[in-house]
Amino acid sequence: MLGILLFLSIVFLIFQYKPVQTWAAKKAADYLSNKLHTKIGISGLYIEPFTSVAIDSLYVLDQQKDTLLSTPRLRVALSGFSLFGSQNKHVIDFKQIELDNGSVYLKNEKDGHSNFQFIIDSLSSHDTSKAPP
Repeated sequence: MLGILLFLSIVFLIFQYKPVQTWAAKKAADYLSNKLHTKIGISGLYIEPFTSVAIDSLYVLDQQKDTLLSTPRLRVALSGFSLFGSQNKHVIDFKQIELDNGSVYLKNEKDGHSNFQFIIDSLSSHDTSKAPP
């Protein structure tokens, strides 16, 4: 048990460094790019535990390879985040979302859906066994 706690403590401490967070974020962006069949890129990430997340040079392309989102900096302030409570409820409240000189290009496609709809569809839960709260 002590070995597991020591390992988790070391991982937590290592993850406090911006280069490690950026490495993990780039891996997550690559994963999402593959899942969504589009390109998502970031140049940096910093997580301030339980309070905010800042992403540097974020861009997302739509399925036609046009820019959907582009911003030099995106900062999300979190509120009501609890390490244990949020995981049980699967809820993170966003207190504030800041785009620093960012651009979002939403448009309707020929099928009547937004160029953003593919992201919603891909990330939606398909589990209908649980009733909403």
